[in-house]
Amino acid sequence: MTGKNSYWHIYSDGRKIDFLFRDESEFIAGMNRIALCSMVSGGVKIHAFCLMSNHIHILISGSAESARKFINEYKRLTGIWVRKHRGEKIMGAFDVSMKEVDTIEYLLTTVAYIHRNPMVAGFPYRIECYPWSSAALYFSGDYNDTQSGTGIDFPDSSGDLSQMKIRTSFQSRSQGYRSMECLYIQSVERDMNLHDNPKGNWFPASSTGELKMRKLIGSHKKIPGEWMVRADGLINPGNYISHQSIERKFASQRHYLFVLSRKSEPEINKSLDGDNRVMLSDREIRTITLEMAEKDYSVTRIMDLGTSERLSLASKLKSRYGVPMKQLSRILRITDKSLREII
Repeated sequence: MTGKNSYWHIYSDGRKIDFLFRDESEFIAGMNRIALCSMVSGGVKIHAFCLMSNHIHILISGSAESARKFINEYKRLTGIWVRKHRGEKIMGAFDVSMKEVDTIEYLLTTVAYIHRNPMVAGFPYRIECYPWSSAALYFSGDYNDTQSGTGIDFPDSSGDLSQMKIRTSFQSRSQGYRSMECLYIQSVERDMNLHDNPKGNWFPASSTGELKMRKLIGSHKKIPGEWMVRADGLINPGNYISHQSIERKFASQRHYLFVLSRKSEPEINKSLDGDNRVMLSDREIRTITLEMAEKDYSVTRIMDLGTSERLSLASKLKSRYGVPMKQLSRILRITDKSLREII
């Protein structure tokens, strides 16, 4: 792909950190860092993200230089925050990489992969309801052709979905679900008082003093006055996520859901250096393994499984979640040689 700007998949290695985010306050701070870093990274646009307990995925667009600047700033701010609030140093373990997304097909698959992370990890959320990702914003309203794009063009091909002109809305979602954009507009119209409902109300940054806002969001950086902030300090992702340009690449809600329904993990994990990357922690994989063992074999401990049963679970974990060989060997206590014979 030619041109100054590209799409970049930014991701961290989940093997080296047990917990990057331990509780709600840490997830909020992690989300806010995405917004803050986008402001100082040379024109970077944020298109999608998902924060998991031990790793991150962020899709951005911009130059390679600005993408690296974004990564360095996110790492720096994360290191400062963890050192201040936990008294720990994680910079050496917080390994963040980036990969260029160079085709329309890979772009759509990457967005789906990012949003599928919580479901693949076994969390009890519908994809759009996971609170620490951008999934809630996608196709949350009428398709809008007037939104500005990224200026990135992919090579022409007969299957270039960016040329499709289908226009749909996402009205098929359950009535209980509303996009973050609608949520903050409705809550602001209803009540802008911080003290009545400390979590539910969104208010513009300009409505409170600069010092108070800095303390609230945990940063000395000044955010735009029109940005909406929640009383617990969360900057609304609707302020900084450029999802409309990606929606136009999908062209329709139907195609977005189709790509979202596919198992994209093996493909993406392979492209991210294959078995050298682990996107789920040992704890998460162990939990999934125990659930599968109880369902399939009515046992609650891995050590109670026979060799053939362990190999069967290993095959399923590899197929469904792209779990690397070394991680399978470590969790299921199977030799690499035995695994290679079936996988």
